[in-house]
Amino acid sequence: KTYAETRLAETCCDDEAVIPSFAEHTDYRKFIEQFPDEDSPETFGLHPNADLTYRLNEANALFRTMSDTQPKGSGSGGGVSREDVVYDKASELLGRLPSEYAEDEFKSKIRKQGGLSVPLN
Repeated sequence: KTYAETRLAETCCDDEAVIPSFAEHTDYRKFIEQFPDEDSPETFGLHPNADLTYRLNEANALFRTMSDTQPKGSGSGGGVSREDVVYDKASELLGRLPSEYAEDEFKSKIRKQGGLSVPLN
């Protein structure tokens, strides 16, 4: 069977899709604002861990890039050390986290999915 035959059938959204009928534009906006900020990977037919895998890959790429761009020499100049640069960058990234970020909440979600000891794809 093709993707269209299995995923785009008339019954694919029977229990999920709700198309409201409102008289006012503001009611539609309120309805839309209830949607999550990020789509679930399952929306696109992906495994639930696809988002976690993507985020882990992005974080690893960030750290790899940070490591690759650091000066490798140990010159005796009065410049900033590698550790200070990494610390400053980490502090900057922490400052960019949303104020409502709850690390424990995300850790519990990862644990519910089997933790990092199971394949993420």
